[in-house]
Amino acid sequence: MAPLKALRPDQLCRVCDAGQFDFETTADLEDLDGAIGQERAIDAIRFGIGIRRPGYNLYALGPPGTGKTAVLRQFIDPQAAAEPVPDDICYVNNFAEAHKPNALRLPPGRGMPRAGRTGRTPPSPGSRTRAPSPG
Repeated sequence: MAPLKALRPDQLCRVCDAGQFDFETTADLEDLDGAIGQERAIDAIRFGIGIRRPGYNLYALGPPGTGKTAVLRQFIDPQAAAEPVPDDICYVNNFAEAHKPNALRLPPGRGMPRAGRTGRTPPSPGSRTRAPSPG
C-alpha cells in the first residue's frame, strides 16, 4: 500500500456553480420518498410484510440514527392502517408453571385498563416477582 500524501489547502474544498440549480434554498425542494440506495432493503421489507405466518418478523440491523425505523414505518404504518386492529394480549400468572405465563386475548384497547386495576405496572413476561412477606 502506497503511503498517504498530504492534501494541499485547495484540495480540501469542492466548489460548484450554484447557477446550475433551479431553487433558492433546499427548503424549496420536495421531500424524497423511500431510502436512497436501499433498494434491496426495501424489497426485503415488502417481502417480509407479505409473509402471513406466525413466527416471522422483520429485523433491521445498522448503526443508530441511519433511518432504519423511518424506512420501516413508511411501509408498515400504511399496511397496519389497512388491517383490523389486533387483540390486546395480557399475560397473567400461571400458578402451576410460573415461568410460563398464560396469555389472555382481549378486544383491542381493553388490556391496559385491566393492568391498571392492580395499582402497579405489570411485570414483563418472564420476570419474577415475589409476594410480600406476611408481616
